[in-house]
Amino acid sequence: ATIPILICGILILIGKGRFLIAGYNILSESKKNKYNIRKIETILGIWVIFFGLSLATILWFVHKIPPLIIVCFIVFTMFVSLILLIYVNISTKE
Repeated sequence: ATIPILICGILILIGKGRFLIAGYNILSESKKNKYNIRKIETILGIWVIFFGLSLATILWFVHKIPPLIIVCFIVFTMFVSLILLIYVNISTKE
């Protein structure tokens, strides 16, 4: 389940997954020019890879570590996701 997520993250990171960015394809050219798409791709690609690795880690250790640690790991992943979402919305407009 995590391999497709990691592949999508790599595609986005190298600039070949622009079609995976929600909402970007429906923007007009004038609105697309307002955003630094390369920065969005870099941040989103890193986030998707981070999410895929987090999911793989949770699935790998789910039977080996206490449930509280798993919950903390999920909360940490959600926190990082929220921070990156805010950062993308603030920093990518040109």
